[in-house]
Amino acid sequence: MKKLSLLLVMAFATIALTACSTGSKPTPTPTPDPLPNVAQQTTPVEPPAVQPPVKTDTKTASNPIPIDPPKSNPTPVKAPAKPATPSTKLVLIQNFGFKPAVLTIKKGDTVKWENKDSTAHTVTSDTFKSDQINQNTFFSYTFTKAGNYNYHCIIHPSMTGSVIVNP
Repeated sequence: MKKLSLLLVMAFATIALTACSTGSKPTPTPTPDPLPNVAQQTTPVEPPAVQPPVKTDTKTASNPIPIDPPKSNPTPVKAPAKPATPSTKLVLIQNFGFKPAVLTIKKGDTVKWENKDSTAHTVTSDTFKSDQINQNTFFSYTFTKAGNYNYHCIIHPSMTGSVIVNP
């Protein structure tokens, strides 16, 4: 028995030395649960309070002062120009003259020469030529091209006139 005791002491010393040399502690023996079949009562833990989401106001996010867009002055739009309505202008042949002697018109206008003299006259140019125009009759010509048109009476060469046609 002395041998057995000595062996036990040596075994215990070996275990103790081994435990000390490895730096580990002996594992404690678990203690039996005093009430193994009874459920343990715990204190209820409340979940953390949920914070409401933070709202961002877009009006104040980056510029707290509302800015109206710059106001522009719209450019007035001109109505398209109406095409000129052709008109008829009158030249009287009176007292051996053309009245008015110079007439300015627009392209597309018509000139009507009316003879108020008691004798016949003509209206002649490089572009147009009338027959004899008797008293209280007329000759008309429509000008389709811009330019200056000089004319005269073939019967009375001192009678001259001019039509200026603008575009």
